[in-house]
Amino acid sequence: MEENLARIKKYPPLQFHQKAGIEITHFYGALSEFARYYYPVLRSLFREAEVRGELNRFDDALGFMAVPRGSLPAKRVEDHMLLLSRKDVKELDIEKDTSNYLKESAFILHEVMDFCDAAIQKRYSDLENPYKPRDLFIDESEKRKIVDLFKGLTGYGVLMKVQEQAEQIIEDFRLQAFKRNS
Repeated sequence: MEENLARIKKYPPLQFHQKAGIEITHFYGALSEFARYYYPVLRSLFREAEVRGELNRFDDALGFMAVPRGSLPAKRVEDHMLLLSRKDVKELDIEKDTSNYLKESAFILHEVMDFCDAAIQKRYSDLENPYKPRDLFIDESEKRKIVDLFKGLTGYGVLMKVQEQAEQIIEDFRLQAFKRNS
């Protein structure tokens, strides 16, 4: 139990409600960091229309699950907040919704991992070049952190680092079993 707790505590908690459990606050922090600092580089690597469609789907899913909206949490986290705020809410309902949030998020992380793996297998020639962040339309401080995270990597190195981060989150929160059936 302590080992599992130590694995999730390495991620920053994003507090959104006083009744929110430790696992969901740290997972929300991990997923939010992934959505802000790791995922955006995928968009800057690919220009192909068929790839853009899949990236748009990831944008929507990660935005819904993990990206705070100003001072408000992500929409899905806000839904969990509303559940926690209900009078006479049952502990079972809270646990079930927490599990659903973790499971839905794990599906997305697995899909991002599969996307990276497929891109690596496809052997795009421009991914052999050093990564240069372009088309990153985000806050300058976030952009600097992304540049530092991926400094000195090729496009393939970037894909592998994004894939490894998604896999690490899945492992640390013990979500390996939550993968959609293809």
